[in-house]
Amino acid sequence: MIRAAVGNQVRLIPVDDVVYFEATDKYVNVVTADGEALIRTSLRELIPQLDPERFWQVHRGTVVQIAEVAAAPRSATRPASCH
Repeated sequence: MIRAAVGNQVRLIPVDDVVYFEATDKYVNVVTADGEALIRTSLRELIPQLDPERFWQVHRGTVVQIAEVAAAPRSATRPASCH
């Protein structure tokens, strides 16, 4: 469970419900299908607590639950030339 602030309330969010985590300054926004909440920790502190088989860091400020990813854009095989 993740303890998160929603307005003046503290909400317990099951880890299974998390779609992704997003860094916002000193805190982390926890996004679920039902909404968003803030946790008072940094993404750097949170990542070691997550299962690396389930949660992947896809950007320096974003960690997704891989089961929630339906598709991703294919990377370019070579950089575009600059003229």
